[in-house]
Amino acid sequence: MEYLKLNNGVEMPVEGLGTFLMTPAEAEAVSLAALEAGYEHIDTANAYMNEKAVGRAIAKSGVDREKLFVSTKLWPSVYEAGDAAVDGTLARLGLEYVDMLILHQPVGDYLAAWKTMEKAYRDGKVRALGLSNFPQDKIAEVIEAAEIKPQLVTVECYPYLRAALKDDGTGAGRRQRGAGPFCPSARPAARRDKGVHARDCLAPDACRPIMMRSWGCSRRRARTWSSSSASCPTPPTPRSRRVRSWRARRASTSSSPWAAAASSAA
Repeated sequence: MEYLKLNNGVEMPVEGLGTFLMTPAEAEAVSLAALEAGYEHIDTANAYMNEKAVGRAIAKSGVDREKLFVSTKLWPSVYEAGDAAVDGTLARLGLEYVDMLILHQPVGDYLAAWKTMEKAYRDGKVRALGLSNFPQDKIAEVIEAAEIKPQLVTVECYPYLRAALKDDGTGAGRRQRGAGPFCPSARPAARRDKGVHARDCLAPDACRPIMMRSWGCSRRRARTWSSSSASCPTPPTPRSRRVRSWRARRASTSSSPWAAAASSAA
């Protein structure tokens, strides 16, 4: 397993499993399969309504808590709830701490929520803090107000939408996590603008060097592109078999010719 070191020294597994749009039953089954297959990084959120299911999978897996990286996100409806927002999240997961706690959307009193997260960080309930879906100006606003700078920014990222964070000169050293390397929710308007079908999001020009020198399905190519673009992909899938296949293929990625092609295309 490869890791990215965050600006506070915490190491985050470079690839994880997302649980967006999964029912509790799907999230529990797939998370358990992922952990049994060797995944160490599971991502959930208040809004996904499956935190309890992810917590059950973690408990059933028998994997040492210290070997896992669990991330979740606070929804704006609890931004002003104070400690209860964090404690409620931990209770649903059945954990004493999470490795990454993220503000899910840049609406409501997100600065108050950030202060709550900083307190949780100091209290040992959270190991790292992050932002999700925040535009550049609001990231800068949080950094300006923060005592603890963000360790992570989560963005939608796939070959036709290559999100890039500008250097703000703060030295915050944030890491970027790509939320959707398969383009599962590609906006119809964006597809119309580019004149492409949804399936083509898996094989644009950015992936062409990978396609020319690789084997396997287009989803695997997109995963390779994402992992080689200085980001940490957390793609979701409700299929346990696919998770096991991803993990097995990932083990051989570093020595395959298409991994080198992805690096040159990033």
